[in-house]
Amino acid sequence: MSEIENHNGFYYPVNNQCPVIKKMLRDGVWEKKIRAIFDAYVQPDWICVDVGTYIGMHTTYLASKSQYVIGFEAQPLIHNCLLKTLNAKGMGNTIVYNVALSNCKGSTTIKTNNNGDASLEGIRDHRFKWSYPVKKNTLDSYKIPRIDLMKIDIEGSEWDMLEGAIETIKRTRPIIILETFRRKSNKENIVTFCNRFDYNSQFISSDNYLLLPNP
Repeated sequence: MSEIENHNGFYYPVNNQCPVIKKMLRDGVWEKKIRAIFDAYVQPDWICVDVGTYIGMHTTYLASKSQYVIGFEAQPLIHNCLLKTLNAKGMGNTIVYNVALSNCKGSTTIKTNNNGDASLEGIRDHRFKWSYPVKKNTLDSYKIPRIDLMKIDIEGSEWDMLEGAIETIKRTRPIIILETFRRKSNKENIVTFCNRFDYNSQFISSDNYLLLPNP
């Protein structure tokens, strides 16, 4: 397993060439357009959920702007990195679970190269070198009383995750920043989601979309 290094309080696996870490090592802003959405919407009393935290570039920024952040990261090594980061930065308003959110409770395997590119078993297995067992659960099972904003970036598992969050979405109607691969089927899924829950969608950049609840 890779060793862990840190840069300005962000812990990450060494010898890692993924775009997120390259940007961090240059002290750049990862996904500026998403950061701009945080700046435009997030309020100091908000509760935010970060599904697929990776090393915490968005997680820590949300924690600096909101009341509380609940994160989920399925990769064990990356989860450990983020715990070290949160401790180093003194961010006591954040909790991160080493859990894969899905549409049911149980266990699964995450495939990864210990970098930003990882997927649950059965999605893109051929891409990855490492496999780790991981617990899976639904967001609904956490019974979070309020969510104002939710960011989802889980490499192909987002629609199963959203099926496990139906009651939470109906009850709290959060703003959602969703990464989903730009395929015809996923674009159709966005339309279906918006019709089902009375949201509207806006393209952000790359594979990211902003889903806003209608008034």
